[in-house]
Amino acid sequence: MNIKYGMILAAGLGKRMQPLTLKIPKPLLEINNSTLLERAINLLISHGVYEISINVHYLSNQIKSFINRKKFQVKITISNEEKLLDTGGGVLKGTQNFSDKPFFVINPDTVWRKDYLEEMKNLEKIYLKNNKPTLLLVNKKLSIDPSFKGDFNLKNENI
Repeated sequence: MNIKYGMILAAGLGKRMQPLTLKIPKPLLEINNSTLLERAINLLISHGVYEISINVHYLSNQIKSFINRKKFQVKITISNEEKLLDTGGGVLKGTQNFSDKPFFVINPDTVWRKDYLEEMKNLEKIYLKNNKPTLLLVNKKLSIDPSFKGDFNLKNENI
């Protein structure tokens, strides 16, 4: 069994990336002629995901227009957040159509490349083996900006 559903968290305000995000939402920032959102979508498609939910809020019309123009070969549903729901609320609302099926949750903050397919396969394998949610954490020493505090911190180097 492969995980066939994915959620992309794209509703944030992009404050850390200002002034770049004053007129364009962070998921639509481009690196090498490809938006962060497009990279996230392509990673999920490359893994075999066939249904993606994307939550939107800030400058949401730009994201909706982008999705409509690109015509990705996968079903994409937009989950519009009138009010920001934060990560958990956004995932809960955005994945209602997935019923009880497993799904990936990724964000377009990462510059996703096909090189990450192996990590996705490993996450899926661990999830399917243990039937428990699985989270990918990145060692800060490997980060472009090791001073960034991030959302999760491991205190024990042996974990």
